[in-house]
Amino acid sequence: MMNNPTISLPDGSTINIPQSEGYIADTTGIYEGYSVMESRICDPIWLDCNIRYLEDRLTLARIKFIDTATGEVQVHDCPRSQLIPDYAVGLIKTLADYGFNIEPGKQQKVLKYLLAQSSVNLKMAVKKTGWYETPEGLRGFVLPGKTFSPDTTPPLFVPDCPSPVHRNMGANGALADEVRHINTIIKGNPYLIFLRGIGLAAPFMEPMEVEAGGFHLYNHSSRGKTTMAQLAASVWGKGSDPQMDSRGTILQRWNTTANALEGTAQSFNDLLLPMDEIGTNNTKNFGAAIYNLIGGKGKAAMTANRTMRQEYTWRNLIVSTGEYSIADHVAGSSGSEPATGQKIRMLDIPVPDDIFLQTGGLSNRDFADKIKMISSNYYGASGEAIAEHLVSVVNDPERLFELKLEYRDITERLVGSIQPPEQQRAIKRFALVLLALVTAAKLGIVDITEEEAHMAVKMIQDSWLENSPLLSDVDAALYNLAKRLRTERGLFADAEDPNPRTTGRIVGYYDRRTRRHMILTSEITSLFGNKAGKNKVLHKLRDLGYLHQNNTDRGKPRLTSKHNIGSVGTISAYCIEPTFLEHFEVEAAPIEEVTAYKPTAANDDLPSEAFAG
Repeated sequence: MMNNPTISLPDGSTINIPQSEGYIADTTGIYEGYSVMESRICDPIWLDCNIRYLEDRLTLARIKFIDTATGEVQVHDCPRSQLIPDYAVGLIKTLADYGFNIEPGKQQKVLKYLLAQSSVNLKMAVKKTGWYETPEGLRGFVLPGKTFSPDTTPPLFVPDCPSPVHRNMGANGALADEVRHINTIIKGNPYLIFLRGIGLAAPFMEPMEVEAGGFHLYNHSSRGKTTMAQLAASVWGKGSDPQMDSRGTILQRWNTTANALEGTAQSFNDLLLPMDEIGTNNTKNFGAAIYNLIGGKGKAAMTANRTMRQEYTWRNLIVSTGEYSIADHVAGSSGSEPATGQKIRMLDIPVPDDIFLQTGGLSNRDFADKIKMISSNYYGASGEAIAEHLVSVVNDPERLFELKLEYRDITERLVGSIQPPEQQRAIKRFALVLLALVTAAKLGIVDITEEEAHMAVKMIQDSWLENSPLLSDVDAALYNLAKRLRTERGLFADAEDPNPRTTGRIVGYYDRRTRRHMILTSEITSLFGNKAGKNKVLHKLRDLGYLHQNNTDRGKPRLTSKHNIGSVGTISAYCIEPTFLEHFEVEAAPIEEVTAYKPTAANDDLPSEAFAG
């Protein structure tokens, strides 16, 4: 390599371009030879650095070039394999599409020039927002515009699928100004305090080991649902109304495809995912879409060269809005009642007409406009502050242990005398919101007391409990089935074992290769009881995508499927997919008949009147 020449740009700034042996670089372009009088091959271009992902060690080449039409420096990241001539067609095309000029017939010369610079320095990077781990085992947190690193060399944020929404994430203004303005709207308003807490809670999920999920705000009128979602979204970026500023806001709309939703979810990894207007979603099986969204893993697919495409993965805390509940929307899209797993992953929160208790003398309409204005102008600093704090906590084992103890104590306080395990599981999410609010209050990120935070969360939790439906017989059957499959593995013989099992009861077979359970048709009801009705349970499993089917009757899929068992030959059985157990995480005891807890005057120690005056 030769000395790097300094090139002046039209805006007066200067840059150094790496110079390769046998080439000359200046403001006008790259020339083959030793002077600009020789053969010009292209506009100014250079290899800035190599980028290696912490997640999978994949290495990219960061290419920079000068757009001679504007004088601006453009950046393009590509796999290093695209520098090899046999695989470079896509790279050359992309550069040309972005305004890079190559002299006719000089494409191979450009690649040779860039390959000569391949020894440039290496920088580490991450693909997604949120938590990452350094090679030394430390934890950091990445936002599109800022990285909170436990060491002095933070990784770059280089998403493998860049999203326009990342431009709208980040802080606009100082934290003190944001806190001051936010305080004028949340003080004395429990629903607004709770929504602010949802926004702050997302990065707590990973260190507190809380499963992904969300809250859905519904009301048949247009009173305040989107406005509250804007307030929550503004923790991390611009919370403007998507109807007025669809390109500038971080609020997303439900009117999207299942594939696009995967990309959106990854774009908000470890962050709040704000989704507006569930009624705009036309997905046929919305219940399955909810499971996939909260499951945190996209569908497997093949690339153009017949290799497995890397799957999208994500972890989101979701806040959603709509005129109808998630349960109603699932039932309307699939024609069947939503499963309990769907209900406890996305908690339906009814929004009362009088959500604004303290408006400072403003009308409800003017107060809502004030929330929208503040969410659109003072945003992002709170999220950065809570992320920076959490990075310092998770890298200090003693402080992390103390935070986990605090979360446990908050959970126990909120659970109280509530017995149904599925409700206890959902309350862990309310506890996470309260933990975030309490932490933010200690740091001055929200200007409320810890007791105000607790009263707000308790009020919304009680509202959810009051409106939370009982477990249906089918839901109880599914939970009992999951319990038996998970804890009584001895009931299933090895599907590949050629020797019949001679001891113990057998209700089916387990295929270790596919991780499927094949239940004998005569034994299915013994695993979950007769109360729900066998066909109702099987149809629910089918509708949720958990029943494997490979058998037909006059072209119509049967509920049973055929399988070759090593010890007995071909059998007909009910085959349960492995994703069933992934989505039905059950408690220690099977669920029989469950009476849902509902708050009463005796146990509701935190009345809404505490917010009055």
